[in-house]
Amino acid sequence: MSAQHQPSPWYAHIVNFLVSGKTLEQWDKKRKNHFFSKIRNYFWHDPDLYYLGNDQILKKCVPEEEYHSIINMCHSSNYGGHFLGRKTAAKKFQCGFYWPTIIRDSIEFSRTCISCQSIGNMSKKDEMPMSNMLVVKIFDV
Repeated sequence: MSAQHQPSPWYAHIVNFLVSGKTLEQWDKKRKNHFFSKIRNYFWHDPDLYYLGNDQILKKCVPEEEYHSIINMCHSSNYGGHFLGRKTAAKKFQCGFYWPTIIRDSIEFSRTCISCQSIGNMSKKDEMPMSNMLVVKIFDV
């Protein structure tokens, strides 16, 4: 029986600092300064981490395992609309989700969406030919 190693989420260092107040010892001064400059936007409310954006709305930080399902929900579902990357990312922000690469992941998902790629501009040769339709009206004399 082997133990499976679960990778820690992208926000593990942030949560560890907010809970314990300690950082990693091997970080150099530049890394610590960068970490402390971005930590002020994060809030820990057990068991979730929240990010306070420029719009002053708290967004829930999600781990990597949930990225695909959230993107799929906001892009490919019936109410998703198959919009391009930035519009899909805006929908995720409106839903209250956050991760650092949200816009890049949305653009990449839109580029690989089969439904979005199969719909394109139709050329004149692909259009159906127009034909006249005769309408017959019956009337009493």
